[in-house]
Amino acid sequence: MTLKPSYPSKRPPVLNTGLIVTVGSQVGGAIFGIIMIALLVGLGLDKLLQTTKHPFTIILFLGSVPFSMVITYLLATRAAKSINSQEPVIKHSRPVEEEDKRE
Repeated sequence: MTLKPSYPSKRPPVLNTGLIVTVGSQVGGAIFGIIMIALLVGLGLDKLLQTTKHPFTIILFLGSVPFSMVITYLLATRAAKSINSQEPVIKHSRPVEEEDKRE
C-alpha cells in the first residue's frame, strides 16, 4: 500500500476561536491582576509610611507595565507552541475492494 504525497490544502486555515478567547482572557486577567496588586501594595505602603505624594504607588504602578508585557509575551508564546504542536488529523483508509462491495 503506497500513500500519495500530501499537498497543502487549498482551503483557508480555520481559526480556533476557543483558543483565541482563552489566550485573550488569560492575558487580560493577568494584566488586570498585576496592575491591581501593584496599586494595592503601593497604596498600602504609602499609607503605612504616611507619605503624602504616593511615591510607592507611582513606582509600583509604572513598574507593573514591563512585568505585564513579559507575562503577556510568555502567555502568547505558550499558546503559539500549543497551536503548532497540534498535528492535523489524517484519516488513512484502504481502497475498497470489489469483493468488499458485494458482501
